[in-house]
Amino acid sequence: MGKARLGQRGRLFKSLFGEEFEPHSVLIVAIDTSKTEPKTRIFSYFVEPLRDSFFFTPDDRGVNQKPGTR
Repeated sequence: MGKARLGQRGRLFKSLFGEEFEPHSVLIVAIDTSKTEPKTRIFSYFVEPLRDSFFFTPDDRGVNQKPGTR
């Protein structure tokens, strides 16, 4: 993602959340809702992966599990 788009996104977030918005406080959670093995991955505001993707079961137990445990 180029500087221009990142700057535009930053201005959008500041207009939504106020001038005190801090990009480092934003996490992006991508969820693949596969029928057999849903998985997720967590990214920073700057779209840098913070963890490896991990699988979870699509129920309360899977949503509440810690990453890396199955």
